[in-house]
Amino acid sequence: MEKARINFSNGSSIVLNADMYIRPISYIQDGDTSYPVMQEPLPLHIHISYGLVPSILENIFQTEFFAIVSNDHYSVYNAKQIVSIETI
Repeated sequence: MEKARINFSNGSSIVLNADMYIRPISYIQDGDTSYPVMQEPLPLHIHISYGLVPSILENIFQTEFFAIVSNDHYSVYNAKQIVSIETI
């Protein structure tokens, strides 16, 4: 349970492990313009019963977009397009 798969509505998926970080992306409003702001990278933690799933949910719960950060990978995803998260 040290890995988790996030499945998206378009049929794609990503696999996360405990060495990766999630970087929530929020928006700040400046007059009529919104700007995306990347928050600090948050580490993933392994729950004894549920693996990475609780940590993933905590990190993306109130964000529309998030980035996955690892040694060789950096991508941005839409949190609203997640269909399921499963331990593997």
